[in-house]
Amino acid sequence: MFFGLLPLLVLGAIVVIIVRAVRSTGQGPRDAGPVIMRRFFQYATLYGVLIVVALGFTGLLEQLFGVGSDVVRRGSADAARAIAFIVVGVPVYLGLGAWVNRQLDDPRERQTFGLSFYLTATLITGLLVAGYAAFDLLRWAFGATDFDETSLVRGVVWGVIWLIHWILIDRFLEVRGEGHILVGSALSLGHFGTAIGFGLFTVLDRLYFEVFETGVAGSFSDDLLTALAGLIVGGAFWWIYWLRNGLHLERTPLWNAYTLLLGVFSGLSAAIGAAAGLLYLVLVWFIGDPDPSRASSFFDPAPALVVTIAIGLAFFFYHRAVLAEGGPRRRTEVRRIYEYVIAGLGLVSFAAGITVLLLVVIQQITPSARIIQTDSDINV
Repeated sequence: MFFGLLPLLVLGAIVVIIVRAVRSTGQGPRDAGPVIMRRFFQYATLYGVLIVVALGFTGLLEQLFGVGSDVVRRGSADAARAIAFIVVGVPVYLGLGAWVNRQLDDPRERQTFGLSFYLTATLITGLLVAGYAAFDLLRWAFGATDFDETSLVRGVVWGVIWLIHWILIDRFLEVRGEGHILVGSALSLGHFGTAIGFGLFTVLDRLYFEVFETGVAGSFSDDLLTALAGLIVGGAFWWIYWLRNGLHLERTPLWNAYTLLLGVFSGLSAAIGAAAGLLYLVLVWFIGDPDPSRASSFFDPAPALVVTIAIGLAFFFYHRAVLAEGGPRRRTEVRRIYEYVIAGLGLVSFAAGITVLLLVVIQQITPSARIIQTDSDINV
């Protein structure tokens, strides 16, 4: 389900960038063309140099873990590259950072798109790298996988970078970065929801296996521990990004777009799609002509579909409650958009249902085209 949300996350990131750019262009003469480009270039350069420095420290620490104290041994290209990144990158980053810091004495500089871009990009990069490193380390701590020193190194380096910039964003931005809060909320919610879904699927799939004795049972305990690790990491970041910050942001158009697109639309569409798939299996089984001896393999997708329905409905009902909480009782534009989204999904579902129903009727009228379950697929 999380990977199905990636297009929406990319769309949301594009919207964030456009909104920030539009806001920055309306700040007067200081944001005229060349000045905007200069600011964006300097902050993009600062972000690029930070990546180089992070790669340098990561590579150097990986060498320390891998070969002990003999880091600069002869022939170690990785160690040489890491040291070069640090020696060149750190002075450049500190010098450029000092220059940028002097400019931030002007309050108007703190509201620019370039600064928001740098802090948002750095925080989201840190969230992704440190979050997945923490996930791998928790899996190792739970005994679900082997220890990977690379995860520890990346988690430490990017965790420190993330924490420092999280503190800096309070100092330099007058409003806690709306864009990075919403993008971070989306990513952490996706990870959190995926972990819950994977845990539920693991349980249902094992029950299905025990009842029908179909397929090959995986490692039940390792899968549950993996789900638990994802639940802890995703839940922790979702609490930081959404419950502590995003939920209390001003309800701007961007905030409403995030809640409607990610929560209401994606949750309900996922639930409807999975419910349609499950209903299709049931209809084919009772109306079509499947092989009764292959019932277990025929309904094998059912656990995943049930979990998708549950997670999708949870997304939908939670974000619907968030939209309604504390809002005015009158019918606002957000309420209208919400109703149009629901109506549109209902119309699409109704049209799809009518199409499938007509197909079934036609197949029943023409026996030669009836649904027959073969050894490979469902043929029409």
